[in-house]
Amino acid sequence: GFVPQNGGRDTLSLLFSCLLTLGLCVYSAVHLNIPPKDEPGWKTHLREFKWCMIGLFGPELVVYAAWRQWSSAWELKREINLSATLEKPSARTESMSKAETTIIQESTNRPEWSLVQGYYGTMGGFVFERNSMPEDIARNMFGRHERLTLTARGVALLVRCGHLPPITEADILDKNKADTIAKTLVCIQAGWMLVQVIGRLASGLPVTLLEVNTIGHVACALAMYLLWWYKPRQIRQPTKLEGKWVPQFCAYMFMASQISGRKHAHMPLHHSCPKDAAFGELVYDINSSFSGRPEISSSANNATSGRLYSPDIDNITENESEIDANKLRRDLSVQAIQKNDAIRERLRCENHELPHCQLCKTFRIPMEELLAPIASDWPNEQLLRRVDSLVMGAVLWSATIAYGSIHTAAWNAHFPSTVEKWLWHSSSIFVAFSGAVWVFINLVARVVPAIDALWLRFLRRQTYFITDFVIISLCVICGISYIFSRAFLVVEAFNSLRELPKSAYDTPSWTQVLPHL
Repeated sequence: GFVPQNGGRDTLSLLFSCLLTLGLCVYSAVHLNIPPKDEPGWKTHLREFKWCMIGLFGPELVVYAAWRQWSSAWELKREINLSATLEKPSARTESMSKAETTIIQESTNRPEWSLVQGYYGTMGGFVFERNSMPEDIARNMFGRHERLTLTARGVALLVRCGHLPPITEADILDKNKADTIAKTLVCIQAGWMLVQVIGRLASGLPVTLLEVNTIGHVACALAMYLLWWYKPRQIRQPTKLEGKWVPQFCAYMFMASQISGRKHAHMPLHHSCPKDAAFGELVYDINSSFSGRPEISSSANNATSGRLYSPDIDNITENESEIDANKLRRDLSVQAIQKNDAIRERLRCENHELPHCQLCKTFRIPMEELLAPIASDWPNEQLLRRVDSLVMGAVLWSATIAYGSIHTAAWNAHFPSTVEKWLWHSSSIFVAFSGAVWVFINLVARVVPAIDALWLRFLRRQTYFITDFVIISLCVICGISYIFSRAFLVVEAFNSLRELPKSAYDTPSWTQVLPHL
Protein backbone atom coordinates (compact mmCIF):
# COMPACT_ATOMS: atom_id res chain seq x y z
CA GLY A 1 0.00 0.00 0.00
CA PHE A 2 0.90 3.66 0.28
CA VAL A 3 4.07 4.36 2.30
CA PRO A 4 4.74 7.95 3.52
CA GLN A 5 8.22 9.44 3.64
CA ASN A 6 10.13 8.40 6.75
CA GLY A 7 13.85 9.03 6.36
CA GLY A 8 13.99 7.27 2.98
CA ARG A 9 11.88 7.43 -0.14
CA ASP A 10 8.11 7.02 -0.16
CA THR A 11 5.60 5.67 -2.65
CA LEU A 12 4.96 9.07 -4.23
CA SER A 13 8.65 9.93 -4.71
CA LEU A 14 9.31 6.50 -6.23
CA LEU A 15 6.32 6.83 -8.56
CA PHE A 16 7.07 10.45 -9.45
CA SER A 17 10.76 9.88 -10.26
CA CYS A 18 9.97 6.89 -12.48
CA LEU A 19 7.04 8.59 -14.23
CA LEU A 20 9.05 11.75 -14.81
CA THR A 21 11.97 9.78 -16.22
CA LEU A 22 9.65 7.71 -18.42
CA GLY A 23 7.78 10.75 -19.71
CA LEU A 24 10.87 12.82 -20.40
CA CYS A 25 12.70 9.95 -22.08
CA VAL A 26 9.80 8.94 -24.31
CA TYR A 27 8.52 12.40 -25.30
CA SER A 28 11.85 14.16 -25.81
CA ALA A 29 13.41 11.24 -27.65
CA VAL A 30 10.70 10.98 -30.34
CA HIS A 31 11.55 13.04 -33.44
CA LEU A 32 8.69 13.00 -35.96
CA ASN A 33 8.85 13.95 -39.63
CA ILE A 34 7.41 17.11 -41.18
CA PRO A 35 3.57 17.04 -40.96
CA PRO A 36 1.15 17.66 -43.85
CA LYS A 37 0.54 21.24 -44.94
CA ASP A 38 -1.76 23.22 -42.65
CA GLU A 39 -2.22 20.26 -40.29
CA PRO A 40 -4.23 21.39 -37.23
CA GLY A 41 -2.30 21.54 -33.99
CA TRP A 42 -4.48 18.90 -32.35
CA LYS A 43 -3.64 16.40 -35.10
CA THR A 44 0.07 17.04 -34.60
CA HIS A 45 -0.30 16.50 -30.84
CA LEU A 46 -2.37 13.37 -31.47
CA ARG A 47 0.41 12.00 -33.69
CA GLU A 48 2.97 12.77 -31.00
CA PHE A 49 0.78 11.09 -28.37
CA LYS A 50 0.44 7.99 -30.56
CA TRP A 51 4.20 7.68 -30.90
CA CYS A 52 4.67 8.29 -27.17
CA MET A 53 2.33 5.35 -26.51
CA ILE A 54 4.35 3.24 -28.93
CA GLY A 55 7.48 4.38 -27.11
CA LEU A 56 5.92 3.38 -23.78
CA PHE A 57 4.65 -0.08 -24.73
CA GLY A 58 7.12 -0.92 -27.51
CA PRO A 59 10.23 1.27 -27.24
CA GLU A 60 12.30 -1.08 -29.41
CA LEU A 61 9.93 -0.29 -32.30
CA VAL A 62 10.85 3.38 -32.01
CA VAL A 63 14.54 2.43 -31.79
CA TYR A 64 14.10 0.47 -35.03
CA ALA A 65 12.41 3.45 -36.72
CA ALA A 66 15.23 5.71 -35.53
CA TRP A 67 17.87 3.31 -36.85
CA ARG A 68 16.20 3.04 -40.27
CA GLN A 69 15.93 6.82 -40.54
CA TRP A 70 19.54 7.28 -39.44
CA SER A 71 20.66 4.70 -42.00
CA SER A 72 18.67 6.44 -44.76
CA ALA A 73 19.96 9.91 -43.78
CA TRP A 74 23.55 8.63 -43.75
CA GLU A 75 23.11 6.97 -47.15
CA LEU A 76 21.53 10.13 -48.61
CA LYS A 77 24.39 12.23 -47.27
CA ARG A 78 26.90 9.78 -48.73
CA GLU A 79 25.19 9.71 -52.14
CA ILE A 80 24.98 13.50 -52.37
CA ASN A 81 28.61 14.03 -51.36
CA LEU A 82 29.71 11.28 -53.74
CA SER A 83 27.73 12.73 -56.65
CA ALA A 84 29.22 16.17 -55.97
CA THR A 85 32.79 14.86 -56.18
CA LEU A 86 32.56 12.17 -58.86
CA GLU A 87 29.76 13.15 -61.22
CA LYS A 88 28.40 16.08 -63.14
CA PRO A 89 24.65 16.70 -63.04
CA SER A 90 22.89 14.77 -65.76
CA ALA A 91 20.48 17.52 -66.82
CA ARG A 92 20.98 18.96 -70.30
CA THR A 93 21.35 22.69 -69.77
CA GLU A 94 21.15 23.87 -73.36
CA SER A 95 17.34 23.99 -73.25
CA MET A 96 17.12 25.51 -69.77
CA SER A 97 16.73 29.04 -68.52
CA LYS A 98 19.56 30.97 -66.93
CA ALA A 99 18.00 30.59 -63.47
CA GLU A 100 17.71 26.81 -63.82
CA THR A 101 21.30 26.57 -65.07
CA THR A 102 22.44 28.58 -62.04
CA ILE A 103 20.68 26.14 -59.69
CA ILE A 104 22.42 23.20 -61.37
CA GLN A 105 25.82 24.89 -61.11
CA GLU A 106 25.19 25.66 -57.43
CA SER A 107 24.16 22.05 -56.79
CA THR A 108 27.44 20.90 -58.32
CA ASN A 109 29.57 23.25 -56.21
CA ARG A 110 27.65 22.85 -52.94
CA PRO A 111 29.58 22.23 -49.72
CA GLU A 112 29.67 18.72 -48.36
CA TRP A 113 26.38 17.67 -46.79
CA SER A 114 26.15 16.91 -43.07
CA LEU A 115 23.96 14.36 -41.33
CA VAL A 116 21.57 17.19 -40.37
CA GLN A 117 20.96 17.86 -44.06
CA GLY A 118 20.66 14.14 -44.72
CA TYR A 119 17.93 13.91 -42.10
CA TYR A 120 16.21 16.97 -43.56
CA GLY A 121 16.00 15.30 -46.97
CA THR A 122 14.76 12.06 -45.38
CA MET A 123 12.08 13.61 -43.16
CA GLY A 124 10.19 15.39 -45.97
CA GLY A 125 12.21 18.59 -46.26
CA PHE A 126 11.64 19.08 -50.00
CA VAL A 127 8.17 19.31 -51.53
CA PHE A 128 6.25 20.06 -54.71
CA GLU A 129 3.32 22.38 -53.98
CA ARG A 130 0.10 22.52 -55.93
CA ASN A 131 0.29 26.28 -56.47
CA SER A 132 3.70 25.98 -58.15
CA MET A 133 2.23 24.57 -61.38
CA PRO A 134 -0.86 25.06 -63.56
CA GLU A 135 -4.05 23.62 -62.08
CA ASP A 136 -4.78 21.41 -65.11
CA ILE A 137 -1.45 19.66 -64.45
CA ALA A 138 -1.69 19.62 -60.65
CA ARG A 139 -5.25 18.28 -60.56
CA ASN A 140 -4.24 14.94 -62.05
CA MET A 141 -1.41 14.37 -59.57
CA PHE A 142 -2.17 16.17 -56.32
CA GLY A 143 -5.80 15.12 -55.92
CA ARG A 144 -6.97 16.52 -52.56
CA HIS A 145 -3.41 17.17 -51.36
CA GLU A 146 -1.86 20.64 -51.36
CA ARG A 147 1.68 19.30 -51.49
CA LEU A 148 3.57 16.16 -52.44
CA THR A 149 6.71 15.26 -50.53
CA LEU A 150 9.93 13.96 -52.02
CA THR A 151 11.13 10.82 -50.29
CA ALA A 152 14.81 10.17 -49.60
CA ARG A 153 14.91 8.26 -52.89
CA GLY A 154 13.35 11.21 -54.68
CA VAL A 155 15.87 13.65 -53.20
CA ALA A 156 18.73 11.38 -54.29
CA LEU A 157 17.38 11.35 -57.86
CA LEU A 158 16.94 15.13 -57.83
CA VAL A 159 20.59 15.52 -56.84
CA ARG A 160 21.76 13.27 -59.67
CA CYS A 161 19.76 15.45 -62.06
CA GLY A 162 21.21 18.65 -60.60
CA HIS A 163 17.95 20.25 -59.46
CA LEU A 164 18.25 20.18 -55.67
CA PRO A 165 18.35 23.78 -54.38
CA PRO A 166 21.20 24.63 -52.00
CA ILE A 167 20.26 24.59 -48.32
CA THR A 168 22.76 24.94 -45.51
CA GLU A 169 22.80 23.29 -42.12
CA ALA A 170 22.27 26.72 -40.54
CA ASP A 171 19.06 27.20 -42.57
CA ILE A 172 17.72 23.91 -41.25
CA LEU A 173 18.73 24.56 -37.66
CA ASP A 174 16.86 27.89 -37.80
CA LYS A 175 13.67 25.85 -38.26
CA ASN A 176 14.65 23.32 -35.61
CA LYS A 177 12.79 23.40 -32.29
CA ALA A 178 14.95 20.84 -30.50
CA ASP A 179 16.27 22.24 -27.22
CA THR A 180 19.81 21.20 -26.35
CA ILE A 181 19.28 22.23 -22.72
CA ALA A 182 16.16 20.05 -22.49
CA LYS A 183 18.06 17.11 -23.97
CA THR A 184 20.83 17.63 -21.44
CA LEU A 185 18.34 17.66 -18.54
CA VAL A 186 16.77 14.44 -19.79
CA CYS A 187 20.18 12.79 -20.05
CA ILE A 188 20.98 13.91 -16.47
CA GLN A 189 17.68 12.49 -15.18
CA ALA A 190 18.18 9.23 -17.07
CA GLY A 191 21.76 9.01 -15.83
CA TRP A 192 20.60 9.54 -12.25
CA MET A 193 18.10 6.69 -12.60
CA LEU A 194 20.83 4.37 -13.89
CA VAL A 195 23.23 5.34 -11.09
CA GLN A 196 20.51 4.90 -8.46
CA VAL A 197 19.67 1.38 -9.63
CA ILE A 198 23.35 0.42 -9.76
CA GLY A 199 23.79 1.88 -6.26
CA ARG A 200 20.86 -0.12 -4.89
CA LEU A 201 22.23 -3.33 -6.37
CA ALA A 202 25.69 -2.58 -4.95
CA SER A 203 24.17 -1.94 -1.51
CA GLY A 204 22.09 -5.12 -1.59
CA LEU A 205 18.79 -3.23 -1.73
CA PRO A 206 15.91 -4.50 -3.91
CA VAL A 207 15.04 -2.82 -7.21
CA THR A 208 11.33 -2.45 -7.92
CA LEU A 209 9.73 -3.70 -11.12
CA LEU A 210 8.82 -0.11 -12.00
CA GLU A 211 12.49 0.85 -11.84
CA VAL A 212 13.41 -2.17 -13.98
CA ASN A 213 10.83 -1.14 -16.57
CA THR A 214 12.07 2.45 -16.45
CA ILE A 215 15.66 1.29 -17.02
CA GLY A 216 14.49 -0.58 -20.13
CA HIS A 217 12.95 2.61 -21.47
CA VAL A 218 16.00 4.66 -20.49
CA ALA A 219 18.24 2.29 -22.47
CA CYS A 220 15.97 2.58 -25.52
CA ALA A 221 15.74 6.37 -25.12
CA LEU A 222 19.53 6.68 -25.04
CA ALA A 223 19.69 4.63 -28.26
CA MET A 224 17.08 6.96 -29.82
CA TYR A 225 19.08 10.01 -28.74
CA LEU A 226 22.25 8.65 -30.32
CA LEU A 227 20.46 7.85 -33.59
CA TRP A 228 18.34 11.02 -33.73
CA TRP A 229 20.86 13.45 -32.23
CA TYR A 230 21.33 15.25 -35.56
CA LYS A 231 17.70 14.99 -36.69
CA PRO A 232 15.84 18.33 -36.59
CA ARG A 233 12.75 18.30 -34.37
CA GLN A 234 9.29 19.78 -34.85
CA ILE A 235 9.94 21.40 -38.23
CA ARG A 236 6.65 22.36 -39.87
CA GLN A 237 7.70 24.23 -43.04
CA PRO A 238 9.69 22.33 -45.71
CA THR A 239 11.59 23.76 -48.68
CA LYS A 240 9.35 24.41 -51.68
CA LEU A 241 10.82 23.35 -55.04
CA GLU A 242 10.23 25.88 -57.82
CA GLY A 243 11.20 26.23 -61.47
CA LYS A 244 10.06 25.33 -64.97
CA TRP A 245 11.36 21.80 -64.44
CA VAL A 246 9.00 21.14 -61.50
CA PRO A 247 5.93 19.88 -63.48
CA GLN A 248 8.12 17.51 -65.49
CA PHE A 249 9.84 15.97 -62.48
CA CYS A 250 6.63 15.88 -60.47
CA ALA A 251 4.92 13.98 -63.29
CA TYR A 252 7.75 11.47 -63.63
CA MET A 253 8.06 10.87 -59.89
CA PHE A 254 4.28 10.53 -59.61
CA MET A 255 4.23 7.86 -62.32
CA ALA A 256 7.08 5.93 -60.69
CA SER A 257 5.50 5.94 -57.21
CA GLN A 258 2.64 3.96 -55.67
CA ILE A 259 0.62 7.13 -55.21
CA SER A 260 -0.22 7.01 -58.94
CA GLY A 261 -2.00 3.69 -58.44
CA ARG A 262 -3.91 4.78 -55.34
CA LYS A 263 -5.68 7.53 -57.25
CA HIS A 264 -7.56 4.97 -59.39
CA ALA A 265 -7.65 2.09 -56.90
CA HIS A 266 -11.44 2.32 -56.57
CA MET A 267 -12.06 1.88 -60.31
CA PRO A 268 -13.18 -1.51 -61.71
CA LEU A 269 -10.74 -3.44 -63.87
CA HIS A 270 -11.43 -3.57 -67.62
CA HIS A 271 -10.21 -6.72 -69.32
CA SER A 272 -11.10 -5.69 -72.86
CA CYS A 273 -8.49 -4.09 -75.09
CA PRO A 274 -8.86 -0.26 -75.11
CA LYS A 275 -9.99 1.48 -78.26
CA ASP A 276 -7.25 2.29 -80.76
CA ALA A 277 -7.57 6.03 -80.16
CA ALA A 278 -7.20 5.68 -76.41
CA PHE A 279 -4.43 3.13 -76.86
CA GLY A 280 -2.58 5.50 -79.15
CA GLU A 281 -2.46 8.13 -76.45
CA LEU A 282 -0.06 5.92 -74.49
CA VAL A 283 2.41 5.31 -77.32
CA TYR A 284 5.76 7.07 -77.67
CA ASP A 285 8.40 6.69 -80.36
CA ILE A 286 11.74 5.45 -79.11
CA ASN A 287 14.92 5.92 -81.10
CA SER A 288 18.57 5.45 -80.18
CA SER A 289 19.94 8.77 -81.37
CA PHE A 290 21.61 9.91 -78.17
CA SER A 291 24.54 8.13 -76.55
CA GLY A 292 23.01 4.72 -77.10
CA ARG A 293 20.07 5.57 -74.85
CA PRO A 294 16.43 5.69 -75.91
CA GLU A 295 15.25 8.98 -77.38
CA ILE A 296 11.61 9.35 -76.44
CA SER A 297 9.07 11.62 -78.07
CA SER A 298 5.32 11.86 -77.98
CA SER A 299 3.52 10.10 -80.80
CA ALA A 300 0.15 8.44 -81.25
CA ASN A 301 0.42 7.30 -84.83
CA ASN A 302 2.74 4.30 -84.81
CA ALA A 303 1.05 1.27 -83.28
CA THR A 304 4.36 -0.60 -82.93
CA SER A 305 6.31 2.16 -81.19
CA GLY A 306 7.87 1.61 -77.79
CA ARG A 307 5.65 2.46 -74.88
CA LEU A 308 6.30 4.53 -71.80
CA TYR A 309 4.54 2.69 -68.98
CA SER A 310 3.33 3.85 -65.59
CA PRO A 311 2.25 1.72 -62.58
CA ASP A 312 -1.32 2.97 -63.07
CA ILE A 313 -1.51 2.22 -66.81
CA ASP A 314 -4.02 -0.63 -66.33
CA ASN A 315 -6.46 1.77 -64.70
CA ILE A 316 -6.93 3.95 -67.80
CA THR A 317 -10.61 4.60 -68.51
CA GLU A 318 -12.31 5.78 -71.66
CA ASN A 319 -13.26 9.11 -70.11
CA GLU A 320 -11.90 11.75 -72.48
CA SER A 321 -10.89 14.23 -69.76
CA GLU A 322 -9.11 11.45 -67.89
CA ILE A 323 -7.29 10.40 -71.06
CA ASP A 324 -6.24 13.99 -71.76
CA ALA A 325 -4.95 14.40 -68.21
CA ASN A 326 -3.02 11.13 -68.39
CA LYS A 327 -1.52 12.12 -71.74
CA LEU A 328 -0.44 15.48 -70.35
CA ARG A 329 1.21 13.79 -67.40
CA ARG A 330 3.01 11.33 -69.68
CA ASP A 331 4.14 14.12 -72.00
CA LEU A 332 5.69 15.90 -69.03
CA SER A 333 7.36 12.68 -67.92
CA VAL A 334 8.83 12.22 -71.39
CA GLN A 335 10.31 15.72 -71.21
CA ALA A 336 11.93 14.89 -67.86
CA ILE A 337 13.40 11.72 -69.36
CA GLN A 338 14.66 13.55 -72.46
CA LYS A 339 16.49 16.19 -70.44
CA ASN A 340 18.04 14.00 -67.74
CA ASP A 341 20.38 11.10 -68.37
CA ALA A 342 20.04 9.96 -64.75
CA ILE A 343 16.38 9.19 -65.45
CA ARG A 344 17.08 7.60 -68.83
CA GLU A 345 19.45 5.15 -67.19
CA ARG A 346 16.63 3.97 -64.92
CA LEU A 347 14.37 2.78 -67.76
CA ARG A 348 14.10 -0.99 -68.17
CA CYS A 349 14.05 -2.31 -71.73
CA GLU A 350 11.55 -5.13 -72.32
CA ASN A 351 10.11 -7.01 -75.30
CA HIS A 352 6.36 -7.69 -75.39
CA GLU A 353 4.04 -9.54 -77.72
CA LEU A 354 0.71 -7.79 -77.23
CA PRO A 355 -2.71 -8.86 -78.59
CA HIS A 356 -3.48 -7.40 -82.02
CA CYS A 357 0.07 -5.98 -82.18
CA GLN A 358 3.48 -6.96 -83.44
CA LEU A 359 6.36 -7.74 -81.10
CA CYS A 360 7.41 -4.37 -79.70
CA LYS A 361 10.17 -3.03 -77.50
CA THR A 362 9.12 -1.09 -74.42
CA PHE A 363 10.90 1.00 -71.85
CA ARG A 364 9.26 0.66 -68.47
CA ILE A 365 9.59 3.14 -65.62
CA PRO A 366 10.83 1.22 -62.56
CA MET A 367 8.40 1.40 -59.66
CA GLU A 368 10.09 3.22 -56.80
CA GLU A 369 8.81 5.44 -54.01
CA LEU A 370 10.03 8.87 -55.13
CA LEU A 371 6.97 10.88 -54.12
CA ALA A 372 4.41 10.58 -51.31
CA PRO A 373 1.71 12.74 -49.70
CA ILE A 374 3.84 12.93 -46.51
CA ALA A 375 7.08 11.46 -45.22
CA SER A 376 5.99 8.45 -43.18
CA ASP A 377 7.21 8.27 -39.58
CA TRP A 378 7.26 4.48 -39.76
CA PRO A 379 10.07 3.18 -42.01
CA ASN A 380 8.98 1.91 -45.42
CA GLU A 381 10.14 1.95 -49.04
CA GLN A 382 10.47 5.76 -48.95
CA LEU A 383 13.82 5.39 -47.18
CA LEU A 384 17.16 4.52 -48.70
CA ARG A 385 18.69 1.22 -47.67
CA ARG A 386 22.29 0.50 -46.79
CA VAL A 387 21.60 -3.16 -45.98
CA ASP A 388 19.08 -5.81 -47.03
CA SER A 389 15.71 -6.47 -45.39
CA LEU A 390 16.82 -9.30 -43.13
CA VAL A 391 19.67 -7.31 -41.60
CA MET A 392 17.14 -4.58 -40.78
CA GLY A 393 14.93 -7.20 -39.15
CA ALA A 394 17.88 -8.45 -37.11
CA VAL A 395 18.43 -4.93 -35.76
CA LEU A 396 14.79 -4.70 -34.66
CA TRP A 397 14.78 -8.06 -32.93
CA SER A 398 18.17 -7.46 -31.32
CA ALA A 399 16.61 -4.44 -29.62
CA THR A 400 13.74 -6.72 -28.53
CA ILE A 401 16.22 -9.18 -27.02
CA ALA A 402 17.87 -6.38 -25.05
CA TYR A 403 14.53 -5.07 -23.74
CA GLY A 404 13.31 -8.54 -22.76
CA SER A 405 16.63 -9.40 -21.12
CA ILE A 406 16.46 -6.31 -18.88
CA HIS A 407 13.08 -7.48 -17.56
CA THR A 408 14.29 -11.06 -17.23
CA ALA A 409 17.02 -9.72 -14.92
CA ALA A 410 14.27 -9.06 -12.35
CA TRP A 411 13.78 -12.82 -12.00
CA ASN A 412 14.18 -12.83 -8.21
CA ALA A 413 12.41 -9.54 -7.54
CA HIS A 414 9.49 -9.31 -5.13
CA PHE A 415 6.05 -10.00 -6.68
CA PRO A 416 2.68 -9.46 -4.97
CA SER A 417 1.51 -12.97 -5.96
CA THR A 418 2.79 -16.20 -7.47
CA VAL A 419 0.60 -15.77 -10.56
CA GLU A 420 2.10 -12.35 -11.26
CA LYS A 421 5.58 -13.79 -10.73
CA TRP A 422 5.10 -16.51 -13.36
CA LEU A 423 3.36 -14.15 -15.77
CA TRP A 424 6.33 -11.76 -15.47
CA HIS A 425 8.80 -14.61 -16.03
CA SER A 426 6.93 -15.97 -19.05
CA SER A 427 6.33 -12.52 -20.57
CA SER A 428 9.95 -11.38 -20.27
CA ILE A 429 11.23 -14.72 -21.61
CA PHE A 430 8.78 -14.65 -24.53
CA VAL A 431 9.80 -11.10 -25.49
CA ALA A 432 13.51 -11.96 -25.42
CA PHE A 433 13.03 -15.41 -26.99
CA SER A 434 10.87 -14.11 -29.85
CA GLY A 435 13.62 -11.66 -30.72
CA ALA A 436 16.24 -14.43 -30.57
CA VAL A 437 14.18 -16.68 -32.86
CA TRP A 438 13.80 -13.96 -35.48
CA VAL A 439 17.49 -13.06 -35.32
CA PHE A 440 18.31 -16.75 -35.83
CA ILE A 441 15.96 -16.95 -38.83
CA ASN A 442 17.53 -13.80 -40.26
CA LEU A 443 21.04 -15.19 -39.87
CA VAL A 444 20.02 -18.47 -41.51
CA ALA A 445 18.47 -16.49 -44.35
CA ARG A 446 21.81 -14.78 -44.88
CA VAL A 447 23.25 -18.21 -45.67
CA VAL A 448 20.19 -19.34 -47.65
CA PRO A 449 19.16 -16.42 -49.94
CA ALA A 450 15.98 -18.27 -50.93
CA ILE A 451 14.48 -17.45 -47.52
CA ASP A 452 15.07 -13.73 -48.02
CA ALA A 453 13.62 -14.00 -51.53
CA LEU A 454 10.53 -15.79 -50.16
CA TRP A 455 9.98 -13.05 -47.57
CA LEU A 456 10.30 -10.32 -50.19
CA ARG A 457 7.81 -12.16 -52.44
CA PHE A 458 5.42 -12.39 -49.49
CA LEU A 459 5.70 -8.65 -48.87
CA ARG A 460 4.95 -8.03 -52.55
CA ARG A 461 1.98 -10.47 -52.43
CA GLN A 462 3.58 -12.78 -54.97
CA THR A 463 3.38 -16.04 -52.97
CA TYR A 464 0.83 -18.89 -53.03
CA PHE A 465 -2.24 -18.91 -50.78
CA ILE A 466 -0.96 -21.70 -48.51
CA THR A 467 2.31 -19.81 -47.98
CA ASP A 468 0.41 -16.64 -47.16
CA PHE A 469 -1.85 -18.55 -44.75
CA VAL A 470 1.04 -20.14 -42.83
CA ILE A 471 3.06 -16.92 -42.56
CA ILE A 472 0.06 -14.77 -41.62
CA SER A 473 -1.18 -17.31 -39.04
CA LEU A 474 2.21 -17.49 -37.34
CA CYS A 475 2.53 -13.71 -37.37
CA VAL A 476 -0.97 -13.25 -35.88
CA ILE A 477 -0.47 -15.83 -33.09
CA CYS A 478 3.00 -14.59 -32.20
CA GLY A 479 1.93 -10.97 -32.57
CA ILE A 480 -1.01 -11.29 -30.16
CA SER A 481 1.18 -13.11 -27.63
CA TYR A 482 3.87 -10.48 -28.01
CA ILE A 483 1.44 -7.59 -27.51
CA PHE A 484 0.03 -9.24 -24.37
CA SER A 485 3.52 -9.86 -22.98
CA ARG A 486 4.65 -6.29 -23.63
CA ALA A 487 1.50 -4.79 -22.14
CA PHE A 488 1.74 -6.99 -19.04
CA LEU A 489 5.32 -5.92 -18.33
CA VAL A 490 4.28 -2.26 -18.32
CA VAL A 491 1.05 -2.74 -16.34
CA GLU A 492 2.64 -5.04 -13.75
CA ALA A 493 5.47 -2.57 -13.20
CA PHE A 494 2.90 -0.13 -11.77
CA ASN A 495 0.61 -2.75 -10.24
CA SER A 496 3.45 -4.19 -8.14
CA LEU A 497 3.69 -0.94 -6.14
CA ARG A 498 0.67 -2.05 -4.08
CA GLU A 499 2.88 -4.47 -2.16
CA LEU A 500 6.62 -3.81 -1.78
CA PRO A 501 9.06 -5.00 0.88
CA LYS A 502 10.12 -2.42 3.45
CA SER A 503 13.70 -2.43 2.16
CA ALA A 504 12.46 -1.19 -1.24
CA TYR A 505 12.03 2.26 0.37
CA ASP A 506 15.54 2.41 1.80
CA THR A 507 18.01 4.48 -0.22
CA PRO A 508 21.81 4.64 -0.32
CA SER A 509 22.62 8.05 1.14
CA TRP A 510 25.14 9.00 -1.53
CA THR A 511 22.58 8.77 -4.36
CA GLN A 512 20.60 11.67 -2.87
CA VAL A 513 23.39 14.18 -3.50
CA LEU A 514 23.34 13.54 -7.27
CA PRO A 515 21.44 16.20 -9.29
CA HIS A 516 18.05 14.96 -10.46
CA LEU A 517 14.39 15.93 -10.74
